[in-house]
Amino acid sequence: MKITLNAYFADMFGGMLKKMGCMIRLYEHVKGSTDSAITRGMDILYNTFLFAISKEVALKKVIEIFEAIHITPYLKYPRRRYPMDQKMAP
Repeated sequence: MKITLNAYFADMFGGMLKKMGCMIRLYEHVKGSTDSAITRGMDILYNTFLFAISKEVALKKVIEIFEAIHITPYLKYPRRRYPMDQKMAP
């Protein structure tokens, strides 16, 4: 039962990491800081499940990492990441 519960939490936490990364990435000041936070968060969560560390403590650490990313919170239109998202001039 513990294995299936840990698999569920691992999937849920991984999805949350991805969602936080997608939400923050468009507003980051330093390119790549969100990717670095995701990588660090994945390492923390991996060690949490590997060594049976408290999930609550691990999530607090991951949240602190994401809160440390410098963002521009009030952009009306976030910058676009991909050229295909920008409208082409006729």
